[in-house]
Amino acid sequence: MANFAVASRYAKSIFELAVEKNILTEVHNDFLTVNTTLEESKELNNVLKSPIITGDIKLNILKSIFAANFNPLTILFFGIIIRKGREKDLLDIAKHFHEMFNESKGIVKAKLITAFEPSQELLTQIQQILKSQLASEIELETKTDKTLIAGFKIELKDRLFDASLQKKIQKVRQELTQTQFSKN
Repeated sequence: MANFAVASRYAKSIFELAVEKNILTEVHNDFLTVNTTLEESKELNNVLKSPIITGDIKLNILKSIFAANFNPLTILFFGIIIRKGREKDLLDIAKHFHEMFNESKGIVKAKLITAFEPSQELLTQIQQILKSQLASEIELETKTDKTLIAGFKIELKDRLFDASLQKKIQKVRQELTQTQFSKN
């Protein structure tokens, strides 16, 4: 993240204001859209980071993209961060806001890494298993890694559960190496 402290501080401000005004879910949905849009649009990112483009133009661009469907508080927030020269941090702010939302709702983020694209049925089953084990809602992100060959990995908070064929081969290789050294 470009500037963790700044993004965190701005996310906290808009989060607390959204809670106070009882529009947290609406503003959260706005920031999910901002996150997706900025991750998919290099052009918009370049506009927000450009020192040549004025703040008024940047705000007008954001309004033209988002104003029709966003809560007025979110649009007002865009104006504030642009006035403060922090528009380049908008993606990081959106990510921090999402993390704060999940924490406030008791939602745990997990990442499933597989060698193939999992079916929706498999994702649902994994979410249900994790939910029952953790007694929390689960936000499941997926990633494909062809080096796994088969099996899967699950990253959960600061833990990694590795049930991949790659890991099993590595373990067998390690055991064989240790066995050879102990015979000599």
